[in-house]
Amino acid sequence: MERIPYHKAGAIIVRDKKVLLASSKGKLIFYWPGGKYEPADSGNPEKCLSRELKEELGVDLISFNHYRTYNFTEGDYKGRHILLELYHVTFSGKPEACSEIEELCWFSREDLISRANELPSYYKQVTLDLIKDGIV
Repeated sequence: MERIPYHKAGAIIVRDKKVLLASSKGKLIFYWPGGKYEPADSGNPEKCLSRELKEELGVDLISFNHYRTYNFTEGDYKGRHILLELYHVTFSGKPEACSEIEELCWFSREDLISRANELPSYYKQVTLDLIKDGIV
């Protein structure tokens, strides 16, 4: 029986060729700010990103642009595979760790490689794409 994927919208926030990643309280792994689509989002990335960025970073979404979608079948979220949509976003406000977020960290290209053990294992392809596309 096939399980429904964990469907997530993630925000790519770039400053000085570094990307902002967040770590949840009690976790040692950094993720893209964003989160799971809720039923009220109706599959709408703007609703999901607006809600999640406000909850996690305390910022207001201004605009978003689709970067890539990843279908990770070897995800590490409760044994489910992950459908991750990544978006370049602009926002108003200053990102701060809010709600379940314990720490925010700006990762450079070098950090994404040298600190790979602090990222979900399935992020390897994302890291390669960010480097190839000159984002970091």
